[in-house]
Amino acid sequence: MAYYAVKHKKTPEILAQLSRAAARQAKLPDQIWAVMEFLDQVVEEESAVRLRARYDDPADDFGLEDLFDIMEKLAKKLSPAGQASKGPAPARRRRR
Repeated sequence: MAYYAVKHKKTPEILAQLSRAAARQAKLPDQIWAVMEFLDQVVEEESAVRLRARYDDPADDFGLEDLFDIMEKLAKKLSPAGQASKGPAPARRRRR
C-alpha cells in the first residue's frame, strides 16, 4: 500500500521547520509534535490516518524512527533538487 504527500507553496518552509523539530537530539515531545505536524501538513489525509493507526497500534513495531525515515525521504522528494526527478512517487511501506 502506498502513502501519498501533498505539495503546496509552503512545503519547503514546513519541511524545514519539521526537520529542525525532528532532529534526533530534540526532546521526545518536540519529535512527536514534528511527526504529527508533518502528518497534518504534508501527508495526504488518508495516508496520515493509516500512518497514525500504525503508530498507535501496540502490536505494530512501527514507531517514530519509521516516521522520521518517511519524512526524510519525502523531504528529499519535495525539495527543489528532488523535483527534478520524474515526478511524485508514493512513500514505500515498511516491511515487517
